[in-house]
Amino acid sequence: MQRRVLNTAVFSLLRVPNLLIVALVQAIVYFKVLLPAFSAHGIQPKLDALRFGLFIVTTLCITAGGYIVNDIIDVPADRINKPDRVIVGRRLMEQTAYWLYFCLNLTGFTLALYLGFYVRQIALAGLYPLAGAGLFLYSLRIKQIPLAGNLLVGAYCAAVAGIVWFAEREAFYQLGIADVALQRNIAVFFTGYMALAFLATLFREIVKDLEDIPGDKASGARTFPVWAGEKEGRIAAFAAGLATAAVFLILLFRIYPIFYTWSLPVITAAVLLPLGIGMTRILRARTREDYRRLSLLAKWIIVAGLLMPAFIQL
Repeated sequence: MQRRVLNTAVFSLLRVPNLLIVALVQAIVYFKVLLPAFSAHGIQPKLDALRFGLFIVTTLCITAGGYIVNDIIDVPADRINKPDRVIVGRRLMEQTAYWLYFCLNLTGFTLALYLGFYVRQIALAGLYPLAGAGLFLYSLRIKQIPLAGNLLVGAYCAAVAGIVWFAEREAFYQLGIADVALQRNIAVFFTGYMALAFLATLFREIVKDLEDIPGDKASGARTFPVWAGEKEGRIAAFAAGLATAAVFLILLFRIYPIFYTWSLPVITAAVLLPLGIGMTRILRARTREDYRRLSLLAKWIIVAGLLMPAFIQL
């Protein structure tokens, strides 16, 4: 029984469903976008299937480590905002959480170092400690600066796909020599896709800050809604949602030929319908329950947008 409780606590602490989405996104952009383009022109990618699997594990270690340290530092605010979902100090000892954090970072850095030397890109290995340090500073200080934490989380979400593109930049350069039009379409896709991930995440992060106003105020965190006001927070979330819709439509308009024709109305409905509902409701939201529901809706928007590459044909 005790082991089951521990396993459940670790599962919750690591946000396993979120980690699965991260792994799926990286696999989709690699196997559905980059690899088919490279294979069509006989270009050898830097990462084979095995090393790409290790690459995903490295990303998951960074992400999971960020979740853990954030939960450790956020305990005082979480006891007010979500007392029934506090893990560290209640379902899992703080020492155990720190041990998991250390092990994940050590594993991730070791794999990043190996992959960096394997593909002869030391910059790839250097990104790991920078990413880990950024997440630690986010939890410790940056998230308490109005909008700074929201922008950083959005950038990390965008980087989930961007880091795959970065790792295969040499093969991508060779693709430009072989097929300029295809390289341009893929560049437009990655740029728009990363912008979409950034803005959709920003929308959800601001909504979450609106939901967490009581605990953030009590713990001294100066999130944007605490600093500027709840009404201004709703306006900022609405603006982020509007920007998300604009980028989504521009992206589809620019590269719609590379999607399966039948998938275009499906993708559009899956993203724009809940986004429209969310933008309508955010201006009328007043209670924590309103914001909680909007946060769940925003998560659906993020997932639907991130799964777009599954419908690409090259």
